[in-house]
Amino acid sequence: MSTRRDLLRGAAVAAIAALAGTGAATAQDYPSAPVTIIVGYSAGGPTDLMARFVAQELSELWGQPVVVENRPGASGTLAGDYVANAEPDGYTLLMGNNAAQGTYELLNPDDAPYRTLEAFEPVALIGLAPLVMITSNNVPAENLEEFVAWARERPGEVNYASAAVGSATQLATEFLSQVAGLDMEMIVYQGAAPALQSIVAGETDMYMGGFSTVSGQVEAGNARALGVAADDRIGVAPDLPTFREQGVELSYGSWFGLVAPAAVPEEILNQINADILQVLDNDDATLTLQDYGFVASLGDRESFRSMLETRIANDAQLIETAGITTN
Repeated sequence: MSTRRDLLRGAAVAAIAALAGTGAATAQDYPSAPVTIIVGYSAGGPTDLMARFVAQELSELWGQPVVVENRPGASGTLAGDYVANAEPDGYTLLMGNNAAQGTYELLNPDDAPYRTLEAFEPVALIGLAPLVMITSNNVPAENLEEFVAWARERPGEVNYASAAVGSATQLATEFLSQVAGLDMEMIVYQGAAPALQSIVAGETDMYMGGFSTVSGQVEAGNARALGVAADDRIGVAPDLPTFREQGVELSYGSWFGLVAPAAVPEEILNQINADILQVLDNDDATLTLQDYGFVASLGDRESFRSMLETRIANDAQLIETAGITTN
């Protein structure tokens, strides 16, 4: 005869089995509803541009809407915090980058709402945006070697524009200063547009930004491009030499990739990664990213995690060595 305890135990086992079956079905059927990619910046910037391109490609593959939602604020961490606390079902993803998923928490350890390596699971690295160094036309240098020589003769007198404290611009320029032995003053602007305008107006001497940001002014003759901080020349500007070609061992840029809340099931994360490779690992997608100023950088989730760990550790060391603070 069954006792009440036996009946309760049987009900519990049945409930667990039902939950397990539901989880497996969710992974197998994903996505069965619209997916949202959150962006921590306003529409039109590089992170938003990347998100919309990926959303379009995945939507066509999945037959489900993939919606991009902009949640700007707090240097991108407002969106990051929202996704970190979202339902871990794979239907809310974040288009992350090195600023909001790394630099912010290094510079603001007491105020950062999360720690990237704990709050998120890497889904897929998609692209890199190597930084292009430009100078005001007032700077008497036609290449990086001439700029370094000119700046070394003027310690503390040469300045550079930065889009924000802790931005890739600042970190890359401080890296350049360490490698080349320069002493330059940073002037901070509220965003890339005013920083770039300061170069055009001759208020600042140099700036490092993504190709899509600086190319218009360079092509118009309002600024001069001296090099790209990348391992190889970029396809969108094949005539622009790398720093290394000009004797400076430096490669630095912004990364862009999808991350998810930490508790999303592995099988869903792996499926999204595989689907991204399916739609983006081809010549057409590579060329589209190139036109946007990105270098395609695809791979599995473990390689993305390894990159994140290395990048955060290296940036932490650079910030400490250069004495970079938010004050």
